[in-house]
Amino acid sequence: MNVGIFTDTYTPIINGVVTSVVQLEKELIKHNHNVFIITSSSYHKVVRVNNVIRIPGINLKKLYNNNVSGIYSLIGAKYISDLELDVVHAQTEYGIGIFARIIAAQFNIPLIYTYHTMMEDYTHYVTKYLTRYSTRPIKHFMKSASRIYANHCSELIVPSKKTAKAMIKYGVTKEINIIPSGIDLSRFDKSNICLNTINTLKEKYDISDDHYIFINVGRIAPEKNIDMIINAFKLIHQEFINNYKFLIVGAGPSIDDLKEMVNEYQLNNNIIFIGEVKNDLIPLYYHLADVFLATSTSETQGLTYIEAMASGLPVICKYDENLKDLVIDNHNGFVINDVQELSACIKKFINMKDDEYKLLSTTAIKSVNKYSADIFYEKIIAVYQKAIKENSQNDKDIKYPGGIRTLSSFFR
Repeated sequence: MNVGIFTDTYTPIINGVVTSVVQLEKELIKHNHNVFIITSSSYHKVVRVNNVIRIPGINLKKLYNNNVSGIYSLIGAKYISDLELDVVHAQTEYGIGIFARIIAAQFNIPLIYTYHTMMEDYTHYVTKYLTRYSTRPIKHFMKSASRIYANHCSELIVPSKKTAKAMIKYGVTKEINIIPSGIDLSRFDKSNICLNTINTLKEKYDISDDHYIFINVGRIAPEKNIDMIINAFKLIHQEFINNYKFLIVGAGPSIDDLKEMVNEYQLNNNIIFIGEVKNDLIPLYYHLADVFLATSTSETQGLTYIEAMASGLPVICKYDENLKDLVIDNHNGFVINDVQELSACIKKFINMKDDEYKLLSTTAIKSVNKYSADIFYEKIIAVYQKAIKENSQNDKDIKYPGGIRTLSSFFR
């Protein structure tokens, strides 16, 4: 099968969508499918390197250096026509996402769409420049856009029950396939981790055996609510000043504000900003830590939570319906609601007995077996096969002027 994966973000960028895309790419290749990545770039022309086709776009530094392309490229379409794709799998909404929809219609290819991001949770990137206006119209637009995109595809995929419920609330009538993104669990197994490298990292960040290590991995942005974690450490800092370190791994638009906050609270010796880390090194940082901390409520699945648990880390997270089947209180982690509960939970871990911690760690590993890459692949390929079959049966008599679906049809 020839699969075209269309995504605005791809390596070397690190985020949840990229992680999911890369894992899907690996699994498809492992099972002898031909995979082509169509993504955006800041180049001024279409560039193809091996299986990756990059379409010209504009770099948005405020959005984690993401590139946003135009909605169509004649040269890009020519490259894609030669690929003889069996399915188009769109992983994004705008730019490359619209390009994917046009390509699917132009060449009569079934369109699979994965809805990764709760778009209404990201309206602050727009409204902060429109302070005179209410956020309500923007949120309404995001919900409407989500409904339109979801209803206009061959097959719709979402990563969680929470996202599926949101889609239905938005007015989506399309059948919804709930398929959590899979991960290669073996990457995070302790037996595959180099202990010498771990010791080198401990020296680099001045971590001793007396330190209890907390970690957050991912995009550093307002919707991730990392300032809540910093405030929690402020509450317990004087009591445990020599007993903990908090590692923040990643980059994003909030990093300067958070660094200023840490400096103001005089937590610099305990809270360390690691910066961006290459994807193949991420498991090392999980194994450097004892507990994963996250207070975001904008996740559609939370891949970093799963990675952390696969590494044996219990999780402390803010309550989110999306996580209720993943993080179970006092079983593989703890669920909190406010900064006071978070600080109390942090103290609990620092004072925790070894056997109690080991039980939480072991349970965390067992909890994520259902997110294996093999199960992910089997569910995805079933959706592909269904879409291809239905497309061949139902679309033979559909003709689009010039091969491209009109905008009025697309946005009806």
